Amino acid sequence: MGPSYFLSLLRRLHGKNKSKVYHVYKGEAGSGGTNPAKCGELLSFSFQKVGEMTSAFADILLRSVDRGLSVLGDSVRSSIYYHVERKHGLSRRDLAMKPGEFADALEGLFGAGTGTLVKMIVKELYLSVGLEPKERGDWKFSDYVAEANRIFKEQSRCSKGSA
Repeated sequence: MGPSYFLSLLRRLHGKNKSKVYHVYKGEAGSGGTNPAKCGELLSFSFQKVGEMTSAFADILLRSVDRGLSVLGDSVRSSIYYHVERKHGLSRRDLAMKPGEFADALEGLFGAGTGTLVKMIVKELYLSVGLEPKERGDWKFSDYVAEANRIFKEQSRCSKGSA
């Protein structure tokens, strides 16, 4: 049973139990396992739903978005938040739980210029969690956020386990 088997299994479980985050680690139960106590290489995924992102990571994400948008100036940043909330119903705090919708809202405001803003935000986010900012051609903003969140959780879990 390889990682693809576990992915399909987790997708089915996710549909039944929307309050959990699942991780599959390399080297356990054959080629994949679900032991969260091991600080091994994470093969895959977590299904992110509202409430599963820690408040600490949400704060990091919000600060990163603030810093990324601040390159346009503080008044422009405030104006962006205003328009995103007014036109798309996403408050600043909501964007941490709905990064894909936030990126779509930015796309609605800036069109093709959104990519540059997203790069700035991702750079700030990755540096905040100790990652090297890398552009991945087929990734969306929500993919970068999920990766940073996963690394942040992994670092938190491993640091608690070694303390």
